[in-house]
Amino acid sequence: MSSKWMPWASNMISRRRLLGAATLMATGSLAPNVYAYGLMRPWAEEAVGLATPLAAACVSHPFVKGLADGSLSEERFVYYIGQNIHYLMAYQKSLRALSRRMEAPNHRKRFDDWADETAASEQYTRDVYASFSPGIPDILIVAPTTQLYMGWEAQAATFLPVHEAVAAMLPCFWSYGEVGRFVAKTKKTQGNRYADWIAGYGDPAYEKIVAEAMGIGSDVARDLTPSERFAMTAAFLRSNRLEWMFWDAAWRLETWPAVR
Repeated sequence: MSSKWMPWASNMISRRRLLGAATLMATGSLAPNVYAYGLMRPWAEEAVGLATPLAAACVSHPFVKGLADGSLSEERFVYYIGQNIHYLMAYQKSLRALSRRMEAPNHRKRFDDWADETAASEQYTRDVYASFSPGIPDILIVAPTTQLYMGWEAQAATFLPVHEAVAAMLPCFWSYGEVGRFVAKTKKTQGNRYADWIAGYGDPAYEKIVAEAMGIGSDVARDLTPSERFAMTAAFLRSNRLEWMFWDAAWRLETWPAVR
């Protein structure tokens, strides 16, 4: 691609990102006064405030409630675990891809560390899947929502500006932490076949990791222009919406539509 073409392409990509942010604002996911609201305090506080309704939707989802009290069907749980394996495989790759693009050495190190931890989580998830589905030799086919979430994060980590890519990765930490706190407070362990899976939900050590990850988001956002900050928040909200969609897909046992 010629150098003469590049500025035009860059402007088109920027306009598309801002249009996406504008769409989120129009649908109620972003407050209209996001500029004034956001620049008065750290980015993480702004982002969390705007994403709280999406986290609340995750917490109140029947899948999460069923996981906490043990009423969730085993079919739905196995579906979720199988899709989670796919997601974790992709997420660790996205974390590593983003790490290579980050400027601060301490930020690169933490994202690499989290990629390693994600790999360990993937293996544990595979073991859980095998224990619930000993007769199934392989994991489930990638579902549409899983594919969408994996693809969005891979695209962000590789092609979007670093601040937007960081924001796109963070809901996996933050939203899961919000769900974890709810489950830890409401779970029923006696007779709950998922007691071992949810045992670590709400772990204070994990909450520290969430705070650190969100703190990196604030660090990255510190010197952004208002439009860059706006786009960063939009990326954070998009991934939070996908967190809800992931729970919902497992509840619905989502499949690919038939070709007619």
